[in-house]
Amino acid sequence: MHTSSRIYMLKIKSIIHNGYTFYCRFVTIKDKDILLSAFNKFSSLSRYYRFHSNKEVLTQKDLNYFLNLDNNNHLAIGLLEKINNKEQGIGIIRYIRDAQNPSNAEVGLGIIDSHQNKGIGIELYKKLLYYAKENGIKTLTNSVLSDNIHMIKLLRKLNGITKQHINGVLEIVVPIK
Repeated sequence: MHTSSRIYMLKIKSIIHNGYTFYCRFVTIKDKDILLSAFNKFSSLSRYYRFHSNKEVLTQKDLNYFLNLDNNNHLAIGLLEKINNKEQGIGIIRYIRDAQNPSNAEVGLGIIDSHQNKGIGIELYKKLLYYAKENGIKTLTNSVLSDNIHMIKLLRKLNGITKQHINGVLEIVVPIK
């Protein structure tokens, strides 16, 4: 298992897409309120696609898990915009390194409903690919419900390969080049 992180800071990077300007940065323990606010902007369907269940709230245990990161084995990048000089969460992407296969990591991606299907998810994913590669990860595994067509299309654009299809869940692996 890799324990030393080569990535400590993410310079704030702008993503300008279809007239919107966003920025991304590593998620930190201080982002609890941003994460909760963004979670509340997800529809029931978006939550179902992201968590594969009808998740209504984020528990304290969830928050600890999502916010205690080392930026090596567990890394998350938040996509934000400033509204009235306050950060608003638009999306988040994370990977968690597989302890049994350290060259692979599981990915989770979520974009709030009002900003979905605008192409920003793939831009955020590309940033995750860069940092995963820097941390020695070779493949990113995505568990996607088979009716989540938009996510499947995004992963196909990144050369994702379907490895398994079990009980309506696809396992799509994205190689890192």
